[in-house]
Amino acid sequence: MFKVAVTGKDSNGYSRVVSGWMKANCRRAIDVLVDVEYSSLSYKDALAITGEGPIIRAFPMSPGIDFASTVSQSDSDAFKVGDKVLLTGWGEGETHWGGLAQDLVLVGSVAPFILRNVTLAGVDSVTYPQEKRQAAWNYLVELVPPPVLAAISSTHGLDGAISRAEPLSQGQIRSRVVIACNP
Repeated sequence: MFKVAVTGKDSNGYSRVVSGWMKANCRRAIDVLVDVEYSSLSYKDALAITGEGPIIRAFPMSPGIDFASTVSQSDSDAFKVGDKVLLTGWGEGETHWGGLAQDLVLVGSVAPFILRNVTLAGVDSVTYPQEKRQAAWNYLVELVPPPVLAAISSTHGLDGAISRAEPLSQGQIRSRVVIACNP
């Protein structure tokens, strides 16, 4: 059982709650299981949680288009236990369970690497070789030190994803909202 922010939809409209969830209820067979340390609450996530935009394609769904995590179980040759995984996009929070959860099941053979809000002119970061992707991330860490990131963001627990979704979708929050999924 793990905690997850779940958005549902029925004849009464959208529902959103942080609750316990069984791994067996996830839509994917376990290829790679990760412990999600951090996700963020993006504008797209806020629209998904509040129901203000047709983001989610299958219900119930855990929103969260990105996350930082550590592999806790793996049947994939591409990932071993203890590996750090960073994922954005690829249908997370739309058709695949997103990062607003304590644990998440991935398909290790297709997990992409996408640099969001960063332009690498002429580079397709989805199909770019893994070694070069890692080098790009290492370089970004040097360029944007942690104190700079801390000054432009706020960190909240998993419940904060639900409570901050509406203010974010209404433009009342301008900073980066980081969600600590496993505090």
